[in-house]
Amino acid sequence: AMVAMRTQGGRSCLLSSPALLPLSLLLAISSSSLAFRPPAAGLSHLGSRAQVQKLAPASLSRLSLGHGRKGGRLQGLQMSASAVDVLKELGIDRVHRDVPRLRFAPSPTGSLHVGGARTALYNYLMAKKLGGKFVLRIEDTDLARSTKESEESMIADLKWLGLDWDEGPFVGGPANLYRQSERNDIYVKMAKKLWDMGFAYPCFCTEEELEEKRKAAEQEGSKVAYDGTWRDADPAEVKRRLEAGDPYTIRFKVPKGKVVTIHDIVRGRISWDVEATLGDFILLRSNGV
Repeated sequence: AMVAMRTQGGRSCLLSSPALLPLSLLLAISSSSLAFRPPAAGLSHLGSRAQVQKLAPASLSRLSLGHGRKGGRLQGLQMSASAVDVLKELGIDRVHRDVPRLRFAPSPTGSLHVGGARTALYNYLMAKKLGGKFVLRIEDTDLARSTKESEESMIADLKWLGLDWDEGPFVGGPANLYRQSERNDIYVKMAKKLWDMGFAYPCFCTEEELEEKRKAAEQEGSKVAYDGTWRDADPAEVKRRLEAGDPYTIRFKVPKGKVVTIHDIVRGRISWDVEATLGDFILLRSNGV
């Protein structure tokens, strides 16, 4: 929902601003429509910054994600060939969307909420109506709170409700991996790639410093969002901190003044200021997840 779109000849396309390229890449990698293919060098090989440099063509300033309608059915999303090539260079294959795929992605940090069950039901029914696939993906990246017991409980509840999934844990599917924790290698590589392209940066703020910033913002009545302390930091200082082995997160460099507009099927045209709404959000925590 972070990607600005416009309709041209029955197709919805990403606006051609280069600043939106990383947003569209994030949209792509966050879905279960990407299958993981281990690179020849192995899962642990991320390469140096110089090795991952220039993976994306300079002309890659537009990603087309068409989803026209035919016979009342949503058609599969389409990604430009150049974007697919970039993903393949990182060992990521995109799952072919021959039918609509509707995803339910619960976080196993407790019991299945009634609102979550409703969302799962709606996606299940829509998938059946459109002749598509109902996809289950487990959002277990909160390592401190996610538990196997909670995952098993949610799966049991979905089965009790009769919401059997076509792709997901214990069922499999073309994406191969359906737990976010299993897909972490993909996100690490993409975050480092965005960093190398200048669309992300390391942040060395400690949790204590961030908490002080949050409290100060609340007291002043201003937005509680990251203030960009390390966004334009001195490269020499960044290098020194990296070489010292200081822990850091990787943050997305949100375009300043960028207004995102989408067309929501229920609510219609929606616009918001990305910087004011999101701030420079974290792509990878300091623990690498």
